[in-house]
Amino acid sequence: MGCEGECGVPDTEAQRLEGLLAELLAMMARHADSSEEHVLVEVLTAGEVTQQQIADRLGLDKSRISRLCTSLERKDLLERVRDESNRRNLSLRLTAAGRAEALRLRRHWRERHEEMLAAMTGREREGLFLGLGALAREMTVAHRARCAAGRVRHL
Repeated sequence: MGCEGECGVPDTEAQRLEGLLAELLAMMARHADSSEEHVLVEVLTAGEVTQQQIADRLGLDKSRISRLCTSLERKDLLERVRDESNRRNLSLRLTAAGRAEALRLRRHWRERHEEMLAAMTGREREGLFLGLGALAREMTVAHRARCAAGRVRHL
């Protein structure tokens, strides 16, 4: 059942968005290691950072981040270091191999994004940025509302 009249969005537009998001999620699911890759690139971008900060940045719960970090440590891509000023905090630091891999990933993603953008018209690119910005804003607003209501479930 749609929300026509209740939220002002025609069912067909909401269905179209659901279809596009499902397609994107399916593509992302085919890349099972993408969460580890995102952790590496986020640590590269942020520098030394805590697990909680990475969890917040990626929208994942702390236990998921902990498992990802354990896996990355076993691969000698990441190290966890106790914060001397607060022994409860673990800082994340890339190893030399982790830094090289994160740089390779970021370069690869940039090249792929440039290819995708080059295949679009200027109008399509403008629409993409406008639409993705609005979608990210609304998803953030909805997520914060669910958090405030205590109805958040992290995967």
